[in-house]
Amino acid sequence: MFNEAGHFVLAIGADHLLSPFGLAADAADHKLYVEDHYKSEIQVYSLEGQSLQVISSRGTEPGQVRQPCDLVLHHGMLFVLDTGNARFQLFDLDGNSNGVTPFGNDRWPIAFAPDPAGNL
Repeated sequence: MFNEAGHFVLAIGADHLLSPFGLAADAADHKLYVEDHYKSEIQVYSLEGQSLQVISSRGTEPGQVRQPCDLVLHHGMLFVLDTGNARFQLFDLDGNSNGVTPFGNDRWPIAFAPDPAGNL
């Protein structure tokens, strides 16, 4: 993290993350969600850098991810681009899987975002 003047303040996850891809900050709950593409997991940190929770593990079942590429915090839910499983996966902020939506093995999206209407 850097302050408004651009000076280094804090490194989060440097001792644990291998290949961080997507991240989302929840300012209201003071949490940072970071995807680790290589480890196939989502790390949750406090904004002070403390590791709080690991969401998901490597696999193909609901609640598991494989090579995630992006995530978006939207309306109190975490939407994960679970690229290795060719799907989007929805998690609540406690880390519970709330559904999957396949997008097909012939597609390899690497990022997504909500539009002004709230669609992903």
